[in-house]
Amino acid sequence: MTPTLARRYTIAGLQIFGGLYGFAGTAQTLVSVDSWLARLVALVILMFFVLCFAAGMLLYRDHDWGASLSLYLQVPQLVFVYSSTLIFNVFCGLSASLSLTTPLSLKLNLTPGFSAYFSLLNDLDHITLGVNLVAVVTLWQLLVYLDAKDNPQPPDTTPSRGGMV
Repeated sequence: MTPTLARRYTIAGLQIFGGLYGFAGTAQTLVSVDSWLARLVALVILMFFVLCFAAGMLLYRDHDWGASLSLYLQVPQLVFVYSSTLIFNVFCGLSASLSLTTPLSLKLNLTPGFSAYFSLLNDLDHITLGVNLVAVVTLWQLLVYLDAKDNPQPPDTTPSRGGMV
């Protein structure tokens, strides 16, 4: 298995797992809420996880849309914010985050599961800004994969000498 193929399968597997896990959790929330607005928000979040699953399947099958859709779905997973003004956090599958919180503290968290959370005007008395390291690495590996796919290396045509120099 070539590194490019292994990279594609790994990213596709993460997307598929995250999409299924997020779908299951969001569907469970969807059936337990009473408000039509909460159901609408849950449906939008559900669509995000359906797209994650679809991107993984398309990437696994090496469809052109697979890598592009995966790229678009990684962007909202890169950063998260917790503050009194805004809470924003999206990830599916796994989040390994590095965060800076006021009063100053630096934290490294590993969170399996899924999250799709957005809120305005909250009761938080601190600010947390973070980066999802899994999303950063996945995005980087997607870009490396796309570069290798767009610029294939020619095969080595140097004749073998059978170990003799």
